[in-house]
Amino acid sequence: MANKEFTPTKIPKCSIDPEAIHTARRKLQSLSKDGKINFNCKEREALLQLISDGKKELYPHQMAMDRYQSDLNDLAKLDKNTQPKQWEFHYRRIQEFEDKYCT
Repeated sequence: MANKEFTPTKIPKCSIDPEAIHTARRKLQSLSKDGKINFNCKEREALLQLISDGKKELYPHQMAMDRYQSDLNDLAKLDKNTQPKQWEFHYRRIQEFEDKYCT
């Protein structure tokens, strides 16, 4: 795990509310003949929020990626036997990132 560059080779977890996905899917299936969707303001905002939240859940932001890479680099430099607390701290943060964004 240490000394690796982060490469997103794993499929991210999907934890979006299935009811919201179902509702959005049904609305999208009800396209009018001219190809337009008849969303009211609240529905439109709900879908935009769903997309935004889903993106945040599925993909790490740049600061999280930078921190992950930094933790990998720091962990590679530390000796588990002589610096157990620092090693454990960085290892825990790496695990949290991988648990959240990787399967």
